[in-house]
Amino acid sequence: MHALIAVDENGAPLTRSIIWADNRSTKQAEDLLQHMNGHDIYRRTDPLSVVG
Repeated sequence: MHALIAVDENGAPLTRSIIWADNRSTKQAEDLLQHMNGHDIYRRTDPLSVVG
């Protein structure tokens, strides 16, 4: 896991940052999978639009 976050001279972050490894939505993702399959989620969310 890696990410670049700008910090000040004291090491405090200059902005908020949510990186790809954030797992706070694990419960919501599990709930979603109870109602949709992975292919449907992929098709509806268009993950290619956020490729950076």
